[in-house]
Amino acid sequence: MLNFSLFHSTFLSSCKHSIILPIPKTNNPSFLSSFHPILLSPFLSKLLEYICFSQLNAFVSNFNILPSCQYGFRRFYSTMTELLHISDVVLHNFDNCRLTSIVALDFTKAFDTINHDLLLVKLKLYDLSHLALSLICLFLTNRTQQVLVYNSFLLFSS
Repeated sequence: MLNFSLFHSTFLSSCKHSIILPIPKTNNPSFLSSFHPILLSPFLSKLLEYICFSQLNAFVSNFNILPSCQYGFRRFYSTMTELLHISDVVLHNFDNCRLTSIVALDFTKAFDTINHDLLLVKLKLYDLSHLALSLICLFLTNRTQQVLVYNSFLLFSS
């Protein structure tokens, strides 16, 4: 079934439905931010997502698409690698009597607001195959979610 999805650029609609379990972060939650959402997706969906991620990640690595300063979501790169790099630059500048300024941005919610159309255009510019683009488009569109609250479901779609 997974090979069929990959070769024919299809994605089962039943694999596009997830259940969200809001787990309280505190004993007495009174705000939505007091909950940690746990996403339960179908097993086949997670497996297909992992296969696509692995292939896309290999594509990006083989063609050296990401800039060297991109530390997130890369093998052998981490926040620790980034902090070591920043420390090295600051110390080097200090040794050479140069001033260093740092602007820190919080991208915590950045992936919640990605424009899917813009992402697909950018992936097309990187020469992804038509089948790969179609599969990613199918994966991103017409998804549904249900939030399970006190044994009752609330339905959302995107």
